[in-house]
Amino acid sequence: MCKCIPELSTYSVNTRTGKRYATCDYCREWHKNHFSKQDIKDKRKIYEESPSALISRKKYDTSEKGQKRYKKYVESARGEITRRVISVNYSAKKSGRTEKITTDDLALILEENKKLYGFLSCSYCSIDVEGVYQIDHDIPLSKEGSNETTNLVVSCAECNNKKHCLTAEQFREKRRNS
Repeated sequence: MCKCIPELSTYSVNTRTGKRYATCDYCREWHKNHFSKQDIKDKRKIYEESPSALISRKKYDTSEKGQKRYKKYVESARGEITRRVISVNYSAKKSGRTEKITTDDLALILEENKKLYGFLSCSYCSIDVEGVYQIDHDIPLSKEGSNETTNLVVSCAECNNKKHCLTAEQFREKRRNS
């Protein structure tokens, strides 16, 4: 819906993508006039030829070939690590933390786990979690834990869900008693 006059919004179709969007007559007219100005056309042309536009087009390519390329990347080891880093950083941001980890930090955590156990395994129950691991905070963000690499461990989904907001020591004690 159009933000300026929602009740007067009507649906239009984007000619390039074919998707529908709602806008009012005022905004539709403004966009038509704005993007027909020569200086705006010149700026868009310069941007379209820039390296950042090329990267953006490649990233958001909606063609079948682009979708296959994106799927292949996401399923690759680097794509998997990138998705997990984004998830961990998002959780930290929601909790008000400013520390961010990088893909290199997460790769180092996984490598250290493999060196310690010989294969990728859960830090709590030691089962093999190759391909289905989760990243957990030893001291939860809700209990003033940080998003630093020293506070991150590899865990299985079951342990991560059972641990919830307990510290690692509290969770291990709970497991021993049950």
